[in-house]
Order: sequence, then structure tokens, then C-alpha cells
Amino acid sequence: MFVVTPWPNVPYAFDLTKPGPAVKWKYEPKPVPFAKGGACCDLVNRGAVFADGRVFITTLYGHVCGGDAGTGNELWKTRFANIQIAETLTMSPLVVRGKVLVGNSGSEFGVRGWVKALDAGSGKEVWAAWSTGPDADVKIGGWFKPFYQSDRGK
Repeated sequence: MFVVTPWPNVPYAFDLTKPGPAVKWKYEPKPVPFAKGGACCDLVNRGAVFADGRVFITTLYGHVCGGDAGTGNELWKTRFANIQIAETLTMSPLVVRGKVLVGNSGSEFGVRGWVKALDAGSGKEVWAAWSTGPDADVKIGGWFKPFYQSDRGK
């Protein structure tokens, strides 16, 4: 069983075949202390995700981390959010077909929202879509047709 704490976002692996809270491993992502003051709505973390022998987490201060589920060893750690502008990562990642999907928080402070797909093996960004902006940024293609005529552009 995998559990991630709120600040400072420490994931633990528990061996449930043994009595008591048998900690198999813990990973300490070494957060930056000032992140606590930049988050809008508490110091939450919504959990880890397991896929293909790996565990993935987000950190309040903007990193996505991929680790070996058996040992807890860090495989990669990539920064995608900027805590300096109150952009945080509090969600639990979602893994689909070898991609780790994550999105940012911080719209309360004017942060532009996004969803990114990362390669699960390397942590490198594969694509990003934004919540606002030109069609290319929000990934609206020629196939998209809003239902209401008044919402349709050129």
C-alpha cells in the first residue's frame, strides 16, 4: 500500500502482509520550505499512483516524481510548476498507456491552468494543453464543433 503525506509530500510503502505498520520504504523528495506560504488552499496531496512497477507522485512545490515501487528509489524527478508564482501540484497523477497525466493548481492567484502528459519512463513532457488561450494551446482542432452556433468561431 502506498500513502503520501501532506507537506512535505513523503510517500511511504507499507507491507500489508506483516503485522503492524510495516514500512517497506519511504522517499523524501526534499521540498523547498517557502512552498508552504505559496499554496492557496492548505498543504494537501491527493495521493500516489502505481503503474507498471513504478509509483508516481506530485509535490506541492511543483515536481512530479517517478520511483521504483519495490525499492522506493527515485527514477526521475522533474519540475513542472513554479511555486514562485503560487503554481502548485496537489493532484494524484493519472497513468494512461505509459503517460503520466498531471495538472496544476493556483488559479486563485491568476495561474494559467494546464494538463501535461509525461513519459512514464523518463519524466519528459510529451504534450501540454492549457485551460485558456488560442486553439493550439487548448488543443482544439478543426474537428471541434461547439453545440451552440454563438460559440462557434471562424
